[in-house]
Amino acid sequence: MKIIAVSRDLIKKYGLTNGKKVKIQGLPGLYTVRDKMNKRFRSRIDIYMGLNKKKALQWGKRKIVLYIQ
Repeated sequence: MKIIAVSRDLIKKYGLTNGKKVKIQGLPGLYTVRDKMNKRFRSRIDIYMGLNKKKALQWGKRKIVLYIQ
């Protein structure tokens, strides 16, 4: 599954509502917005990488560019 969670400020600012498709710089394919994060988070996304912990740790925390479809 290629899904992400977005912070609430991004929902308001860019219209990243549930079901919206986005392209993430550095990752192949399109990702679907399926969840929103807690109110304490600002300007963040959370990428679901399944049960592959090694892949998630390798990706780490970084700044990215989102392309809204």
